[in-house]
Amino acid sequence: MRKDRDIAFEMAASSVRYGAGVTRELGADLADRGHHRVMVVTDRVVAALAPVAAVLETLERHKIHVVLYDYVRVEPTDASLRDAIEVASRESCDAFVAVGGCFVAAASWLMRRQALVPLRDPRLAESLAFENV
Repeated sequence: MRKDRDIAFEMAASSVRYGAGVTRELGADLADRGHHRVMVVTDRVVAALAPVAAVLETLERHKIHVVLYDYVRVEPTDASLRDAIEVASRESCDAFVAVGGCFVAAASWLMRRQALVPLRDPRLAESLAFENV
């Protein structure tokens, strides 16, 4: 290796945890970050399962107010996404937790992103525009 060159390597990544019981740490993590009002985003089927129950329990144990939004649909429509954004805007949550598959994660991301943009803002139509290929 030549000494006249700087060699550097940087890798930035999101924090990811794996293992039994990590979901039960979510409430402590969000409380440590100062969150007080969290929207849990899921669908009707997953809402009745143990993963959502674990999320709700840990948030409540850490005195975090929970708003459950369980209306995400597979293949969401403009109308369903507008409803999700309207609820997110109205509830003024300071964090979003997605429990479920890719549609739930995408809806949660969009809800968080658009909750600060009013529904009548013309940028909303641009952000909802997509093309099925």
